[in-house]
Amino acid sequence: MSCLKIVLLHCFIGIALSVNAISLSEKSSNHNNVLYFQSHEETLQLALTMTNGSCQNTSAFFCSDNYTCCKANPQSKVPFVCCPLAEAVCCPDGMHCCPRGTFCDMINRRCYSKGENVHIIQYWTYMSPQQLKTREKAKSVPKTVPCADGSQCPDGSTCCQLASGGYGCCPLVQATCCDDHVHCCPNGYKCDLSAGTCVKGLDVVAWSVKQPAEKPKKTQKLTESVVCPGGQAQCPGGATCCKLQSGDYGCCPYVNAVCCSDGLHCCPNGYRCDVDQGECKKGDSSVQWFLKVLAKTVSENVEVGLDSVRCDDTWSCPDGNTCCKLASGEYGCCPLPRATCCDDHIHCCPNGYTCDVSAGTCNKGNDIVAWLSKQPAKVVGDVQCDDTSSCPDGNTCCKLASGQYGCCPLPKATCCDDHVHCCPHGYTCDVSAGTCNKGNDIVAWLTKKPAKVVGDVQCDDTSSCPDGNTCCKLASGQYGCCPLPKATCCDDHVHCCPHGYTCDVSAGTCNKGNNIVAWLTKQPAKVVGDVQCDDTSSCPDGNTCCKLASGQYGCCPLPKATCCDDHVHCCPNGYTCDVSAGTCNKGNNIVAWLTKQPAKVVGDVQCDDTSSCPDGNTCCKLASGQYGCCPLPKATCCDDHVHCCPNGYTCDVSAGTCNRGNDIYVWLTKKPAKVVGDVQCDDTSSCPDGNTCCKLASGQYGCCPLPKATCCDDHVHCCPHGYTCDVSAGTCNKGNNIVAWLTKQPAKVVGDVQCDDTSSCPDGNTCCKLASGQYGCCPLPKATCCDDHVHCCPNGYTCDVSAGTCNKGNNIVAWLTKQPAKVVGDVQCDDTSSCPDGNTCCKLASGQYGCCPLPKATCCDDHVHCCPNGYTCDVSAGTCNRGNDIYVWLTKKPAKVVGDVQCDDTSSCPDGNTCCKLASGQYGCCPLPKATCCDDHVHCCPHGYTCDVSAGTCNKGNDVIAWVNKK
Repeated sequence: MSCLKIVLLHCFIGIALSVNAISLSEKSSNHNNVLYFQSHEETLQLALTMTNGSCQNTSAFFCSDNYTCCKANPQSKVPFVCCPLAEAVCCPDGMHCCPRGTFCDMINRRCYSKGENVHIIQYWTYMSPQQLKTREKAKSVPKTVPCADGSQCPDGSTCCQLASGGYGCCPLVQATCCDDHVHCCPNGYKCDLSAGTCVKGLDVVAWSVKQPAEKPKKTQKLTESVVCPGGQAQCPGGATCCKLQSGDYGCCPYVNAVCCSDGLHCCPNGYRCDVDQGECKKGDSSVQWFLKVLAKTVSENVEVGLDSVRCDDTWSCPDGNTCCKLASGEYGCCPLPRATCCDDHIHCCPNGYTCDVSAGTCNKGNDIVAWLSKQPAKVVGDVQCDDTSSCPDGNTCCKLASGQYGCCPLPKATCCDDHVHCCPHGYTCDVSAGTCNKGNDIVAWLTKKPAKVVGDVQCDDTSSCPDGNTCCKLASGQYGCCPLPKATCCDDHVHCCPHGYTCDVSAGTCNKGNNIVAWLTKQPAKVVGDVQCDDTSSCPDGNTCCKLASGQYGCCPLPKATCCDDHVHCCPNGYTCDVSAGTCNKGNNIVAWLTKQPAKVVGDVQCDDTSSCPDGNTCCKLASGQYGCCPLPKATCCDDHVHCCPNGYTCDVSAGTCNRGNDIYVWLTKKPAKVVGDVQCDDTSSCPDGNTCCKLASGQYGCCPLPKATCCDDHVHCCPHGYTCDVSAGTCNKGNNIVAWLTKQPAKVVGDVQCDDTSSCPDGNTCCKLASGQYGCCPLPKATCCDDHVHCCPNGYTCDVSAGTCNKGNNIVAWLTKQPAKVVGDVQCDDTSSCPDGNTCCKLASGQYGCCPLPKATCCDDHVHCCPNGYTCDVSAGTCNRGNDIYVWLTKKPAKVVGDVQCDDTSSCPDGNTCCKLASGQYGCCPLPKATCCDDHVHCCPHGYTCDVSAGTCNKGNDVIAWVNKK
């Protein structure tokens, strides 16, 4: 049966092709649906002579590559038409064509294969007269059809939107774009999506596949903003300024575009606006017109280019993309306009489609397409001016008069010499006229705005994180940086999650409903570092340390600044100071100078008068009673006197951890505190750190509040290091630089802890009796003296003599050994008189000794007064003189009479001894005050002790010590 059908079909086709074709022109007016045929030979001849785009027998017409030139229907306005198939078969109606190797079935409107196995290849293809080209036009610049997104299609095509949101090219003029966003049909035809054909009444033809439109090549010119007339508005590079109905300017997305008279639309260059039809026309062709967008004022920041979609202040995507949030909380870019962002935070779908996350597809009714993956968004990068300032993207950094940076709201702008204004790229500044000039084009200039100080996120006074990060506490109590804004800090003190997510510490994930993403690891925060001037002063980051007239440091609010010789002002780097004019000069460039601010005094945390810890630390007592430093602010000091925990945590001494609820981490070890060291003038006086010791007129020391200062000869004032004192003028001089001098302050008297009249211990020590009855020094304040007369314990601890430890509840630490006390030694004048240490013995008029309150003093001949060492006494004037240096002399005090302990009329013992009878009946001296004399008449014991002659010891309860020999 099938063979019969094939035979009959061949017969039918043969008969049909053998019939001579009736003129189409004669019948067309009678019945539009009647089909007419040429002979088979004519059809073959037509196909053979018109292939590969060349139209035979003429040099005037041709078709594009991969098209076939066919004779047109006699009623057509052109002699030839172009079939969008290479080496195609031209059908006799002059309107359709079939693929190579087939023939046209004029009755069934199909293309059949040749040979024995005849079968339908496809519906036939419609031919477009508009694809035909002339040789004359080919010599001119190739024409293109502009699409709405700025792309272009070849002449004779139609721009149709693709599923991606971009444009494709349909190889037909004024074609019908199909709703599947893939195919198109000839003008006047409808798309049959279910059959995949183009239908017009009974005529059914194959549909065409669109090809991607071509993006025009960009030139350097397209990247520059276009300033609209008047200089108040601008359009992106590659656009045209067009007046809107409001009178403001709008931007047409084409170079040299035609602005339509309706004040709303525009057309590509070379086209005219058909306002009635709402089209752009050029000869017989027409394209869609475009809606203008409002231009930006030149004062607005052009922060993203023509090809960027702004997500937020820090992220952007390429033009034609959609910003979609990623699981991290940052933005990703979906390569489709107005796309649907999927809930998995990874994929996206075309506009109008919904995401099927379980299937991994995009759905729209029965239409299912694969989804797309987002790409990371681009960080909108500011224009970095220097290390401390930046301008928004699309701006230009320009120096201000202060030497700091300002921002000109134009890319690649010209910075004007007045340090206030700027002009568009390619324009010159006319400072006198206040305009920007480019040939005959004159526009108003723009005012710069202060640059943005590059500001980190401040965690606390000592640490910060980069902008866009979140400060999160680490296990150490210090800060770490989570690389997300407004992030959630996880309780493990190591990880963090995006804003709105919760941390699942057990799973190591970030959760938000059913959405689960991996968590992020924090990075250590940046320590905020001031510029250190010296050990005692610093300036904020980005400043320069400059000496003030006082010799101390001031801060110039510029990096690497020039410090002016007046010790008050400073200039930007590379400028010189003109002190007489009060300006900063660099060639012909003159700017106002800046005033320095006082430097910040570097302040440690003071533990007590003798010890301190670095800023940001906590003072904690050590087992020794001295201070240690915990490297955390407001820390908890642990009872073991060795460790510490962060603020709000408790110490678990048995486990060696810091606890806060379920949060547990390792504790920290304290470091010894820094001993606060004064500047020692001599054995009896000192000045604060950073001062200089200078002698006063009294011969004692005063303190000049400057390091390495010059002490003035008037013994009252001082000058900064490197300056000389002008005593007559009361100033400090260094070349032409003159500053006021400073007044000294009295030095601090170094005070030991006095044990008794004859012994003392260093400040911060405790006096404890030794076994000898004399004093020893325990190196702790308010210490506990142990009963063995050898050791001591910290304040609040008890001595466990048997164990050799110091105990306080469950806390046990090693005890300390006492050191011998210092014997207080007067200056001995003779056997019967002495003066206090640091004095000089001078004879009085009575012949006895008096005391001059200066060491190595000069005793005056009047036997009443004295002068400092190196000075001579002017008795007539009552002064002390050294060259031109004159000051008032001092009065002596009576010396102390040395009193022995009188045993009887014929014998005595030294002061502080006890008289004890010897076996001979004479007196011996026990070297202890108020001592107990032993019955053996040889030994003695300390006051309050009894002598155990048989054991040779001194006893007081359970306290037993060796006895002492009398002298």
